[in-house]
This record gives sequence, structure tokens and C-alpha cells, in this order.
Amino acid sequence: MANYSNEDGVWRTIGGRRVFIKNGQSLEEAMKESGKFKKKDDNNNPPRQKAKGLKKEANPYDDPESEESQRLQSIQSRYDEYLQATEGRNASYG
Repeated sequence: MANYSNEDGVWRTIGGRRVFIKNGQSLEEAMKESGKFKKKDDNNNPPRQKAKGLKKEANPYDDPESEESQRLQSIQSRYDEYLQATEGRNASYG
């Protein structure tokens, strides 16, 4: 850390970090000079890339001929039949 005992300025806490701001110096310049802050467009973090070698798993429900899809269709049709059968009974209680 630099020795600021001979310089005019003030110490401030910015984002939990102590920063010395010299008289006439901008906040941005002081933050850069402190070395405790990184620029937002800093290239220390490489851009994210898609993972290579990963394959999307097939969803068995997407295939209408699959066993899972047929089972789901069967459940849906039985549920629809149930709703139709109980529709008349529920209307008589209202």
C-alpha cells in the first residue's frame, strides 16, 4: 500500500474497501489507483461458452408412440370420461 502521509486528501470506505482520495482527484481515479476495484468490462472473466459434448436428453413424452406418452393419453382420456360422467350429478346439487 502506498504511503499517503505526505499527501492532502481523505480516506473513504467504498464498497467495504478503504480508498485514499487525493485533493482534486476524482473518485474514479482514486478507485483505479487503489487497485482494489476492477473495471466492469475487465476481461479477467472469459466469455461463457456452451458446454461441449453434452447432449440433450430425449423426452419420452414428446414421442406420441412412446409407452409413456400413450400412458399419459390413457390417463387423460379416463379423466375426461370421469368429468363427463360426474358433470350431470354435480349440476343437480347446485
